Amino acid sequence: DAKLSDEETRKVAKQIGYPLMVKAAYGGGGIGIRIVESPDQLQENVKRARSLAQSSFGNNHIYLEKFLESPSHVEVQILADHHGNAVHLFERDCSIQRRNQKVVEETPCLKLDDTQREAMYRAALALVHHVGYTNAGTIEFLLDQNGEFYFIEMNTRLQVEHPVTEMVTGLDMVEHQIRIAAGKLLPFSQNEITSHGHAIEARIYPEDPITLLPTTGTVGKVNEPKENNLRIDTSLYEGYEVLPYYDSLMAKVISWGATREDAISLLDKAASSYHIPGITSNLPTVRRVLGHPDFIHAEYSTKLLSQLAAQYPENPDDTSDSEKVAAIVTALGSLFEGKHQQQSSAWKTSGRAAQMSPQLTRGERW
Repeated sequence: DAKLSDEETRKVAKQIGYPLMVKAAYGGGGIGIRIVESPDQLQENVKRARSLAQSSFGNNHIYLEKFLESPSHVEVQILADHHGNAVHLFERDCSIQRRNQKVVEETPCLKLDDTQREAMYRAALALVHHVGYTNAGTIEFLLDQNGEFYFIEMNTRLQVEHPVTEMVTGLDMVEHQIRIAAGKLLPFSQNEITSHGHAIEARIYPEDPITLLPTTGTVGKVNEPKENNLRIDTSLYEGYEVLPYYDSLMAKVISWGATREDAISLLDKAASSYHIPGITSNLPTVRRVLGHPDFIHAEYSTKLLSQLAAQYPENPDDTSDSEKVAAIVTALGSLFEGKHQQQSSAWKTSGRAAQMSPQLTRGERW
């Protein structure tokens, strides 16, 4: 909480133990997380986290939580109506991430045994009933290497990765959101919901597959893969401009298979034949993940993508990654300079960034 004094913050940090994370209380998507390894790093990281929270989310409240070294990110999908009924729609493994943003998600999670899985479901539903939540929501957990899980947050909305749940359950989650909002009872009990097969989703970003840094451009004629048991959610079309001002997600490719191996094979085939000319995308990155032994054996953590990125040889040009990051930061900073800058809005799609200066027009580039 922003009202805690420096001394109180140190006491809380000591109770939690190091390493720990400093996070924005009103944030989301992993934006602005800072890792603190020791007490001497605490105050500076708290100061920076509060400053970023204020500029990004309009509120400088922060909180501290234990940092797990190589966790998995597992979440439980729920639906709850206005009549006291709540059900789970099983779990999703969302551990393939870069910069704390999800890239590949799958269901079911093979890292859980039946006891862990049921305990996670019970915890999620207990929270839903405790707060009186209604509609679709996701309870997110971190799973450590010893099989213990820890609550992260609840996302009170439909998430990007909801299609994998729809693929294995056959349920239309948007339909049930509307039914719940209209005051209808959930039309099924927990025992009537079943999961069949395995589903995997890959998020397709305009992103350099080596540096994982964002790219821009104009989309040419798109060639989408067409296969049975494959779903593509996208708004891309020929002539679409990918600009730096908005959320970068271009498409979602979701595969279903009777087995996990079938789902992996289908998604890899789709990624190899999906052509988005005019844009450098992360499709090669997706294929590297799908073919990695740790992913194939379901032994991966949230660190897999950063490990893959570190394996690439040095770029042929003389520009270092740190210099590229500095250039991007400088360019982004120039967008929001000046006396006309307004207070940040939590509704902005590009990481809830500050609203643009009125001098900027669509035709300008950086």
